[in-house]
Amino acid sequence: MRSAIPPRSARVEKEIDNTCAPLPKMDFNSSIEEELLKENLRVFWALPPDSSPHRTLALLIVLRARENQVLAIFNDEAELDGVAQEINTLIGTGFYARLDSGSERSDRYRDFLLFTRQQRSIALGLRGAIFTPLSDGATLIISHESSPHFYEPRAPRWNARDVGLLRSTHSHFALILTGFSPSMEVARLLDVGWLRLVQSPSVHIVSASESRNGELIPSKGFSIIRNALKIGPVLFLVPSKGYGNAILCSKCRNIGLCDCGGRLTRNSADALPECSLCKKVIDDWRCSSCGGERIFLASRGIDRFTEEIGRAFPNFPIIKSSGEHILRTVERRVALVLATPGAEPFVEGGYSAVVLLEGNRFFGHASLRADERAREHYFSGASLATAGAAIYISMQAVHPIVAALTRWNPLPMVRRELQERENLGLPPYRRFIRLDVPGDEAQQIFDGISHAQSDNRLPKNLELRPPLIGSKNTGSIHLSVPFEEASVVTAFLQEYQKRRNLSKKELLVIHVDPYELT
Repeated sequence: MRSAIPPRSARVEKEIDNTCAPLPKMDFNSSIEEELLKENLRVFWALPPDSSPHRTLALLIVLRARENQVLAIFNDEAELDGVAQEINTLIGTGFYARLDSGSERSDRYRDFLLFTRQQRSIALGLRGAIFTPLSDGATLIISHESSPHFYEPRAPRWNARDVGLLRSTHSHFALILTGFSPSMEVARLLDVGWLRLVQSPSVHIVSASESRNGELIPSKGFSIIRNALKIGPVLFLVPSKGYGNAILCSKCRNIGLCDCGGRLTRNSADALPECSLCKKVIDDWRCSSCGGERIFLASRGIDRFTEEIGRAFPNFPIIKSSGEHILRTVERRVALVLATPGAEPFVEGGYSAVVLLEGNRFFGHASLRADERAREHYFSGASLATAGAAIYISMQAVHPIVAALTRWNPLPMVRRELQERENLGLPPYRRFIRLDVPGDEAQQIFDGISHAQSDNRLPKNLELRPPLIGSKNTGSIHLSVPFEEASVVTAFLQEYQKRRNLSKKELLVIHVDPYELT
C-alpha cells in the first residue's frame, strides 16, 4: 500500500480541476518497429544499438500515448530524467505525470491524481509506481527488466517486473518489456510463447583477442584504438571500480589475506594494503607462504586502468565515470573515456570505438546471474558506438558473446543457458525460497516442513536443505520446488506465518525467487 499510493494531501485534492492536457498533434519521423505500436500486445523488445536510447524510448511512449494511457517504469532516476527530458523536447512540458520519490510529496500526489483520473496520458516512475492503476487498453512499459533495482528490499519483497506480468494476466492492457538481453525469467516466457520477441538484427564490426602475457590491451587492439582516436572519443568499459581489488605475492602468486580472512586491496599506487572487510591497514605486508614483500595486482579497478591506458596513449584527455563520480554525458571530442558498467556517459552521435577490457571478468562473478548481467553490460556498452564503429573485446575470439555482438542477437546464448538450467533444476524452472528464521528455532522449523512433506501436505518434488546457522541467533532454510507446484508451497508458508502470528512468535522473513541465491 505504501508503494501503491503516495501520501495524501488534502490541499492538492482541492486544487485539482478537471482540465485534461491532450497531447499535441505532431508529425514524427518514427524509427519504432510497427510491431510495438499494435494493440493488446505482450512483447519483449530486444533493444537495437542506439547512441540515443532515451530519445527512442521517449518516442515509443509518446506514440502509444496518442491512443491510450502509458505507464513507463524505469530502473533508476538517471534513465527517468533522460526520457523525461526527451519527452519535453518532443511534445513540450506539462504532458506527463512523474511518480517517483524524488518529487516533492505534494507534486507526486498531484501527478498521481492527474494520471489516475486520466487527465494525463503519460506517467513515468520507478519500481514503486508499478502499482499505479491503469485504464483498459493502456500500455505498461518496463525498461531494462533484468535490472536488480526492480527488486524491492522490504517485505513483501516484490519485483516490479513480476508484478507487471501478474497484472497483465488479470487486466486488459498492453505489456512491453525492454532490455538488450532478456532475464532468465523472461527468456522462459519467450520460450513457451507467452511473450513475443521483437528485435532488429544487424551486423557489427567486432574484434577480439586474448591477452597472452598479462598485458592490458593485446597488440590487435592498439591499432583499432589509434584509428578510432583520429575520429572521436573511445569508450573503455572496465569490469570494476577501485584501484587494486585483490593483491598477490609477485613471487609465488599466493593471494593476500587479512588475519580476519578478508581480501586485501589497494586504493592507489602508493597506498598500503587494506582489508576489504575490517578495513585494517597492513603496514609491513609479507606473503604468508614464501615471505615475499613485492605486491602483484591481480584484479585491477578503473583507477589502475586509467594509469595504464594513460601511459599507453599519451597526450589524450582522459575522462573517468564510476562510483560516486558518474558522468551522464560528455562532449563529442577526441578523448579516452573510461567507465564501469552502468556509468557509461552518452555522447551525441556515439563513440568512434568501444573497447571492453578484461572481458572474462564480466562473466567470472560467483553468481547465478553473472552471465545474464554480463550480456546486458556488453550490449549496453556496445550500443553506444556510432554506426559502423569498431567494437573490441579483450578475450578469446571463440567466446559466444563475440558472435552475439556481431549479429546483435543474444538469444542463442540465452537459449543455451536456459537449457542448462532446466537440466540442472535451477531457476526459472524451479522456484527458490529462502526462509530467514531465528537461529534457536531453525532445526525445529526444518523438521516441521519435512514432516509436512512426508504427510503429503507439500509436494514430493520439494527440495529442502538443512538450516544454516549464522551469527546473532539468525539462520536460513532454503527450499526449491518445480515452478508448477510452487503455489502449494507458498500457500503453506502463508498459513504457517498466520499461525506464528497468532502464537505471538517472531515472523519468518520469506524470500521467493530472490535476485541472488545466497
